[in-house]
Amino acid sequence: MIHRSCWCTAVIVAALTLSSVPLQAAYMNYESSHVSPIALTPAGDRLLAVNTQDGIREVFGVQPDGSLAPDSAIRVGLEPVTVRALDDDTAWVVNNLSDTIRVVDLDRGVTVETLAVGNEPTDVVFAQGKTFVAVSEEDVVKVYTLTDLSQAPTVVPLFGREIRAMAISNDGSKVYAVVLKSGNRTTVVNGNIILTNNDNLDAARVNALGLRDLACSPPPPAYPPLPPGITRNPALPDPLPDPPTGNQPAVGLIVRWDDADSRWEDETGTSWNDCLPYRLADNDLFVIDATTLAVTTVDTLGTSLFGVSVQPGSGKIWAPNTEARNSVRFEHARGVRGHVVDNRLSVVDPSSGNAVTVIDLNTHVDRASDPSTNLAERLAAISQPGMLVWNGDGTIGYLSAIGSRKVFRVDGACLSGSCVFGPNRATPNAVEVGEGPTGVALHEGHQRLYVLNRISHSVAIVDTSSFVKLDEVRLHDPSPASARDGRRLLYDAIDTSGHGDAACASCHLFGDLDGLAWDLGDPTGVMALYSTTFDNVRFIDLNGNPCDPGEGSRTQRTGFDPQKGPMTTQTLRGMLEPLHWRGDRATMNDFNQAFVSLMGTEDIGPINGKPAGLTEEQTERFPISTVFCRSTSSRSALPIRPARSGTLRPSCSTSPPRRARRWGDR
Repeated sequence: MIHRSCWCTAVIVAALTLSSVPLQAAYMNYESSHVSPIALTPAGDRLLAVNTQDGIREVFGVQPDGSLAPDSAIRVGLEPVTVRALDDDTAWVVNNLSDTIRVVDLDRGVTVETLAVGNEPTDVVFAQGKTFVAVSEEDVVKVYTLTDLSQAPTVVPLFGREIRAMAISNDGSKVYAVVLKSGNRTTVVNGNIILTNNDNLDAARVNALGLRDLACSPPPPAYPPLPPGITRNPALPDPLPDPPTGNQPAVGLIVRWDDADSRWEDETGTSWNDCLPYRLADNDLFVIDATTLAVTTVDTLGTSLFGVSVQPGSGKIWAPNTEARNSVRFEHARGVRGHVVDNRLSVVDPSSGNAVTVIDLNTHVDRASDPSTNLAERLAAISQPGMLVWNGDGTIGYLSAIGSRKVFRVDGACLSGSCVFGPNRATPNAVEVGEGPTGVALHEGHQRLYVLNRISHSVAIVDTSSFVKLDEVRLHDPSPASARDGRRLLYDAIDTSGHGDAACASCHLFGDLDGLAWDLGDPTGVMALYSTTFDNVRFIDLNGNPCDPGEGSRTQRTGFDPQKGPMTTQTLRGMLEPLHWRGDRATMNDFNQAFVSLMGTEDIGPINGKPAGLTEEQTERFPISTVFCRSTSSRSALPIRPARSGTLRPSCSTSPPRRARRWGDR
């Protein structure tokens, strides 16, 4: 709702001036996410792992004692995220950025087939003589005839956002697929609708398109009051809505669909059905018949699903996921502070009509605990569960967690948070394996678990009988050390959250976004003044002339109101300072306070006069190395399409293309 005689547009000065900075040779980081990044061949004599940073597929020989010996490293494409062994001689590698799959002859160490499969593939599985390829940005699974890859694939559309991971039923008759951004049946009621029931749309155009307007019929209910214990800062200026409605800013409201009541509800239980004449899909698990390719769905498993596996014996489908708490308002102790998402395992039982059991993985967490003294709680917590593998009889599983430095041992007979990681949740059956574990491969014959670490860029070897890490094999990494340092701050929940169960990547999934809106305002906060020195934000009118945002009798604004209303999660890839949609955080230094106010970390400030969750050194390291374009030595970028006739060369990079290497190149 804009009441302004001078219509102003914020200009981010850094974005305009960055082009004057000379480009230097740079490593381009795309932060592609691992899906199924490590695998054993059926005979168990070779271990395959993707080297995402280097565009390499690594091969190790598995020795009689379970140790690893380097075999070969083959260039496969840009940003490999999944590797699967078709048989003892053939591996399929999924290249997320190259939009390809490479079929590799393991004996000869060469690519024998390259499939251009579509926009950002993530996973591949095999069933009933077919190859199933998840193509995330097309929201489809493409099905190839395994014996004749020259045939055009059959395209199976799935009504979900970003197909991520797949698994095969125990009898091979079904393919299970999950989506990364399934949503959680939340949406936003427009602020104009709430306050005036006027959507400001052109009625004639709406009618010509055969659409209805957004107005509520009958008129909308009142905006809900602030939650108990939260009072708007009396020093804040009157938000001046039109018409006046007390001190409620003219912002939208997040509501959530309630299945039990069949209606859209706010946090007070008030229905908003008269304003929202639609439902939102929440398809999480897709069941594809491997023969007919018919599709059925299972809903409401979680908001962001990171993997899927089938338990031997029972045939139950286990989906590691997080459930976003974005329907809870405010970056406040009585809001989402220190409790942004729930980490879960959702278990689907096909033998019971696809009944769903949801396991809370952090039942030990005391939400009132003090982050300055609760290190044991944080170390026991799990953040962003990923890949799950099972032993042969399905009694024990091994679950990676990129934000927790550990692999957790799963009790296959337990469907409760109190016993899923052993009899005492406060001291779980878990082993620290390195930083950012994403992939797991189990060799039962050698009693060895092999774990791929995304951050420390290594393969850890774990003795499954003693559940102790025996060794860690480093992989070649062409990226600068700053990239690894920054990635740690993006994912690691132990150091960057109050309870060890969340990190920046919990919402900024893999440095990107979760597709959700959050109301992270704070009514008790203060204005972010437009006049802040060095904030890199200036205002111009529609003609490009300097503009004072406080001009006009109905504006009288001097800054950004802290009660800002719903805003969708931004991608961090390639982002420039200032930060946030409004530019109200000038630099990463100003964002440091969010580790305290949102993530709930211990306040080690003041730094620059404000609360702080990171040290000054960490604050500089985070944007320089991981996602923000503050440095020319290491940048993160949004995925771009490769040139089919040549080497991908991002327009903002002058670095040479990554090259293939053999082990002798180390």
